[in-house]
Amino acid sequence: MATLERAKRYDLLRGVLRGPNPEGRALATLALEEAGELTADDRHTVKALAQVPVAIEVAAEDDMVMDWPSSRFFSRPRWPVASPASGASARGASSSSQP
Repeated sequence: MATLERAKRYDLLRGVLRGPNPEGRALATLALEEAGELTADDRHTVKALAQVPVAIEVAAEDDMVMDWPSSRFFSRPRWPVASPASGASARGASSSSQP
């Protein structure tokens, strides 16, 4: 995503935003927002994504993997931070992957 953002390939980021991968949609939203390139159509898409009941799996600090509800992520796009009140469930990354 960072490479697409640096190359100003906002067209490709928009393709990812509208694609099938929840984590990709989340990262594309953050990249477009950070670049100041989130259009009215993009915001409409983000609002619609907030209504889709899917967990977005993100790697957080301390080797934790978090399932972040799409309704919470897309209601105010930002990188999730683990906290008891975040609405996310966290688990150790080592428990879900083999070395």
